[in-house]
Amino acid sequence: MSEEKQSVVMFVGVDVGTTQTVVRVIGAYDTEPQQVNLTGRTAPMASAIYIAPDGTMLYGDQAKRNAVTQPERVIQLFKQFLRTNKSWDIDGKTYTPADGYTLIIRKVREILESMFPGTDFQFVPTVPANYGTPERVKVTDACTAAGVNVIALVNEPTAAALWYFRNDSRLIGSTIAVVDLGGGTLDITLMRAVNNDGQLDFEVLASKGVENLGGERWTADGVYRQMLEKYCAEAGVTPEDVKADTRSDMTLRALAEECKIELSQGSTSTVIVLSIRPDVAVTFEMTQQEFDENTRDLLANVLETLGRAIDSSRERDPSFGLPDSVILAGGACMMPQIRNGIIEAYPELEGRVSVKDPFVAIASGAALYGALGLTVKDRLTKSYGCIALDNRTEKEKVYNHLRAGDEIPSSVERRYYTVADGQLAILDRIIENECEGAVLSPNAKGARCIGKMRLELPPGLPKGTPIDTVFDTDDGAVLRVRSTCAGKEVSTTLEISTKPVSEKAVDPFSI
Repeated sequence: MSEEKQSVVMFVGVDVGTTQTVVRVIGAYDTEPQQVNLTGRTAPMASAIYIAPDGTMLYGDQAKRNAVTQPERVIQLFKQFLRTNKSWDIDGKTYTPADGYTLIIRKVREILESMFPGTDFQFVPTVPANYGTPERVKVTDACTAAGVNVIALVNEPTAAALWYFRNDSRLIGSTIAVVDLGGGTLDITLMRAVNNDGQLDFEVLASKGVENLGGERWTADGVYRQMLEKYCAEAGVTPEDVKADTRSDMTLRALAEECKIELSQGSTSTVIVLSIRPDVAVTFEMTQQEFDENTRDLLANVLETLGRAIDSSRERDPSFGLPDSVILAGGACMMPQIRNGIIEAYPELEGRVSVKDPFVAIASGAALYGALGLTVKDRLTKSYGCIALDNRTEKEKVYNHLRAGDEIPSSVERRYYTVADGQLAILDRIIENECEGAVLSPNAKGARCIGKMRLELPPGLPKGTPIDTVFDTDDGAVLRVRSTCAGKEVSTTLEISTKPVSEKAVDPFSI
């Protein structure tokens, strides 16, 4: 009788970023995360997909190169548009941002299967800490559609912090601030690690984030608009002319990105712009000082977010002052203004702000999280509540049941009552927001209805019957609801359906 051969398990940390994707794996005999070559090079793979007329798909830099000449056939920046109604129509088929995520994950799976045949892959995708339940559900569903097994979702700055603590034992016993500034999002997490009799305990003190604040904004505000203005002035065309010619606009965006990268490494950058009029060559030059001035408000947003994270940490631990060190993750943190701005705002941190493994820290930490079975006392970045009538004012209010800052997983029980004899259902709206208080207006900034909750009640209940409802989140900060009546489970449906925001509202290149 032959024994069935068991598959080798491999844990896959995946960081699908706005502009690039990084994968790190830990196999049965690995002691450290190993980088996966996704593109034939050691560099990360661009998060872009080109779809040829015959259906062939190209990924990474190959796709980005085609974006200049055939932009209508390239799906990119899909992570940035996950909350929106953005779509790509290619050869009669419509692709959503979630589809873009699925295509990238499927490509990763295919590469891994070719490299490690017969392996049981356990995926640990990372998501921005500021993602709410709808975005987390979309990412999980996209991974499922790609045919991979997701064992956990991990917040990106949390994953990076795990890698830093694991990679540098000198950090154990301290509190670090991870400033994760990627291509499209900003997340800042303050986290500490304590050695408790040989067991490392990880605790997040606070996480704050800003959607649609990343390297793309610095490219748009810092270079692209100035480059567009100079080109139009010298070529005798209007911004509308350039934007109407998609290829010309994509060329300009690519040159602006190139200029930004050069300004992260030197004091000046000079590029030759050939756009809608190939007979006109415009020399564009910018200094790092000019770039910093153009993006001063973006840096201020980073510092304000760091300040909010520090303040929240102090509220949780009155003895807390400042983090022992600040570690910059994400490609956009390579810009000198980020490090310099933090030191200028917090002079006490001089010598304690550094850039470490900005491109691989997140994927590495995610792989470690899965392989070592690490547990982290993480916290919600969103609050979840329901709408009810304020008896005093007779106006609708949002009553938060789970609040931003609560530990993950979180759980709270609330009691509803039937308002009529024989009532068969209770229907309520779920409101997601960033308010840490108990009550807020439904129109408060950042509040949005993410779905509906419906409780199916047994027949014959008298008016005033209590219905106990538990609101909780899983380890990935995804909201769940369950209910009981007289000790018996009640059918509870939670339908998550985010209303998309305008595509233009998150496009940093829109003018």
